[in-house]
Formats: sequence, C-alpha cells, structure tokens
Amino acid sequence: MRHAPENELGVVFLFSKVSKRLGFPEIDIIQPHFPDCWAYRRTNKGVIPTWIEFEFHSHTFKSHLKDIKKIKPSKGIVVCWDHDWKECEKYVEVIDLRSHLGLGRQVWIQNTKPQYQHGFDEIPRRRTQGWTWSVAPGSRPGDLLLMYRAGLVRDARLYEVNEELLQSISHICVIKSFPMRRKDFGYGAEVAQLVILKNPLRLEQMKNDRVLKSAPFVLRNLFGRSNVTPYWYRLYDLVMKLNPYKDIEKSLKPYSPDLL
Repeated sequence: MRHAPENELGVVFLFSKVSKRLGFPEIDIIQPHFPDCWAYRRTNKGVIPTWIEFEFHSHTFKSHLKDIKKIKPSKGIVVCWDHDWKECEKYVEVIDLRSHLGLGRQVWIQNTKPQYQHGFDEIPRRRTQGWTWSVAPGSRPGDLLLMYRAGLVRDARLYEVNEELLQSISHICVIKSFPMRRKDFGYGAEVAQLVILKNPLRLEQMKNDRVLKSAPFVLRNLFGRSNVTPYWYRLYDLVMKLNPYKDIEKSLKPYSPDLL
C-alpha cells in the first residue's frame, strides 16, 4: 500500500499482506458477518484456529461484545490500525498493525487562529523543548503537525502577529505524546517544533495545484484538524520545492512519504 489504511477495508488488505509475518500461516475464510475472519495461528501449542474481527479503530469492537458470548473460543483477536480503546484487551487480544509494523506516522493540518499564533512565533527554538498544543484526538506520538495560520488581516493586526504569513503553513511540528482531553481546548498533546519554513506553503498555491485543488481539506480552506496523510506526498514535494535548503531537507528526511 502506498499510504496507511484509512478504513476497515484497508486494514483487511494490509493484514492479508503481512499475516504470515505476524504468525498466521493460513487464512481460512473472510466473511461479511461476525467474526470477519477465521485463520490459523502459530503458538507454543502448535498451529490452532482462531477468529479475527477487523476494525479501523479498536473502540468500534464495542458493538460486538454481545457476539463473543455466542462463539468459541470466546477470546479471539481484533486486528486494527488504531488501538484507541485499551479496555478492548479485557475481551480480546488486540493486534495494532500500526505499532506491530513500526509504520504509520500520520500527517495532520492544524488550523490556528491569529490569537494563538504568538505561540509558535515567540519561542522559535522549540526543537527539543516540547509544549502543549491542540491536536486531533486521533493523532499519535510521531505524527506530523502542519501549522496553518488562519484568520484575516484585521485579526492579525489586532493580535499583533505577522499578517504576511496568514493563509499559509509556516511551521511543521512533531507530536510527542498521546492526546489528552483538556477543559480549555478539547484534546491537547505535547508537540515539538521540527522546522520553520523559510518559504511557507500558501493556501492559494494548494488551490492552484493539480493534485491538491480537489482535496477535501483544501475545499474546506484548511478549516479544522484534517488528516492529510494521503496527500503528504504532494505536500512534501511542494514544501521541498519552495524550501531547497539543506537544514530543512535534513529535518524532513525521516518523514519523507516513502518512509511513512
């Protein structure tokens, strides 16, 4: 797969490619009702049959809690991409493909209003010193956060931030911790600055790009917290063309699209 899974079907496809590596020498059947799959698993007691339920997020397995009472063995396996419900492990074993494969960094765009833009202007050297910032609840440590400066010129002047950087992605950060619900702004996580773009990527450039112009987050004018992982290959290309500098290239190299 070129990109990380975005839904349950993507999880099924990815599992089919790595099942032997994960200790499943043979898949018996995949079916449209619970459980999604029966497979043979290699254990200390030999190769045994087990059932598997595929989920994109592990929390959606809650809808099957009544079903596991009717099946033997009662404890099977949930194969998911995002293990976001720890309680799930009380009922089934969870195989989180994202963690097991050591893959799956995601890329998010964070829409930031002028009144908060001082946050990454006043302390430019935050490469090693993290700070708490609003993030999407589905984000995870290691994900990239593209800071988009939203707002109007009058708002920038009111809050005394750089109006020339409005409607652009000027900073790229890395998320350092799992999101936690906060009283003041929803979910927050520790983030650290990865790079400041000498030439920001502007919304107008994205709207004029042949690939990005039809992207959902561009059609929404980058409003909200969007998962833009499927479009990172194009965003990365544009960022590097605008910023052909060795320091920026070095900082972003571990996050090149072929390594996500």
